[in-house]
Amino acid sequence: MNTSIHFDYEYINEDEVDDELKCGICKRPFESPVSLSICNHTFCKVCIKIWLSQNQTCPICRQVARHHFGRDNQSYEKSPYVPINTRIVLNQLDRLLVRCLLCQELNIQRCHWKNHEKRCPRRIVTCPSVDIQCPWKGPRDKLSIHLNHCTYQQIRPLIDAVKNELILTRTKQMELKTKINLLERKVSFLCNFINHRNIMPLNCTKPEVTCKYNSNDGFDQTHQFICNLCNRYIFSREILLHDCQ
Repeated sequence: MNTSIHFDYEYINEDEVDDELKCGICKRPFESPVSLSICNHTFCKVCIKIWLSQNQTCPICRQVARHHFGRDNQSYEKSPYVPINTRIVLNQLDRLLVRCLLCQELNIQRCHWKNHEKRCPRRIVTCPSVDIQCPWKGPRDKLSIHLNHCTYQQIRPLIDAVKNELILTRTKQMELKTKINLLERKVSFLCNFINHRNIMPLNCTKPEVTCKYNSNDGFDQTHQFICNLCNRYIFSREILLHDCQ
């Protein structure tokens, strides 16, 4: 049962690694070692998690590994294992030497593997423009050649500029919409205030040519109405401008 987390490196002189540093399930040096609470046997965290999902006993001594599943039937309410935090053990594991299976670099301390992954020339990477649908994938040492001819990368400044303009436009639209809503509320308030909560120009259901509040050109602009609040006469063209005292 090989459940190793990494597939891109191999241990140098793995046969010489102390058996006390090896998992009883995958038979390889521990990855994130944990110890079973019932018997203190140690395994890779991934290995024992997979094992316990299919079995209820320790794979070495067969003691029952009592555990309880949470409400989601996946997470443990009480974990049957605890992490190994002993520094001397972790240091020994970190100092194990590995060889990269992609670029063949030797004598990489396992604790430095993540750094090697970030610079490994043979590791498969994607184009920086993958977010705009560039389909290229290839070894890291070929990336610079690809970028010299990548159409997506060449037009990226234009796409970014359009995106920024779109974001700015949407922001302005939202600001304008907010201002329009505010003005509409002010107009509604003023119309209510002018005619004692009877909105004259907004709620009139009559045809425009027969509406007595119509103030368009061509209609009788000299017609007067009485304000329900102050009893003052108001010309039709001044309804929305009436300053009621």
